[in-house]
Amino acid sequence: MPSITFKGALAENFSPGRKGKLPNWIVCHRMVGFLGGTDSTFAKHNKRGPVSTHFGIGRRPNGGPVAISQYVSLDDTAFGNGNNVDKNGIEVDSEWNRRQFPSRPNLHTISIEHEDGATGHRGIVDEEIIATSIELVALLLSGDPARVRAAGIKFKKDAVVEALGRIPRDSSHIIDHHFIAGGLKPRCWRKWLDDAGFPQARYMKELDGVMHQGGDDMPLLIGRPTGKKIGTAAVRRQGSNFIFANNTRLPIEGGTVRNVMGLVRLAEPLDKHGGDRTTLLLVQSPKAPHWGFLVAGDTDWPAGQTAPG
Repeated sequence: MPSITFKGALAENFSPGRKGKLPNWIVCHRMVGFLGGTDSTFAKHNKRGPVSTHFGIGRRPNGGPVAISQYVSLDDTAFGNGNNVDKNGIEVDSEWNRRQFPSRPNLHTISIEHEDGATGHRGIVDEEIIATSIELVALLLSGDPARVRAAGIKFKKDAVVEALGRIPRDSSHIIDHHFIAGGLKPRCWRKWLDDAGFPQARYMKELDGVMHQGGDDMPLLIGRPTGKKIGTAAVRRQGSNFIFANNTRLPIEGGTVRNVMGLVRLAEPLDKHGGDRTTLLLVQSPKAPHWGFLVAGDTDWPAGQTAPG
């Protein structure tokens, strides 16, 4: 993936913080232009109102290698997805509104602009830019603050990256701008000129492939200390994560596994029992908490284990 350059945005073009919200959607835009123009637009006052996204992907300089700009910290609110209402404040006819998703999309989204060269390039988002976008989103969805920070992406609190790791990998959460804005944004990112629009099905398939590179499948048994089974799942270990078949990721930090959907608490060292047996402590529900274990490669519960305080 190309290096990420933090370009920033004029203060009036974004809002610090997210009013207590965390991102739960990734929104893909087309620039109707070039990366250099987007860099410039977000850095200055705009007569039509404040505007920004978190990232832009294109070629710098025009026609040069693919590059990634970051304009707004992940913790902060970019102004790229707010037009799910018209100028009178009336909700537009869009998939976002029909599903009754949150009324202020900017607070809940990470937004990415994609260079299309406007009419001179027939609106085409080229293959290398799409591939780079998939790599960027895979990194964000890793939910791994250390990896995201090492890539040069700006954020203040680990919680915002951990929230990204909980975004469902589906076509209702990795979307284009038209999904939110409907007819107010008919080209963003839908068919226009010679471009077929946001290749969502392919994007999701290739994203899944990037996130599942390496590692071997390993069965996991999910249950309670009594031994009663809750269910089973396939999981593979990939670098610093366990990845379930449903794409839920368990980050491994300091020999422990924690933070899946905010429910996993401190786990035992991965090699405590030797071999491929790994025992983890799980809180299944914060509303009705009870403790259980995830056991890999072994169907017997370890003796003497009890839930902490």
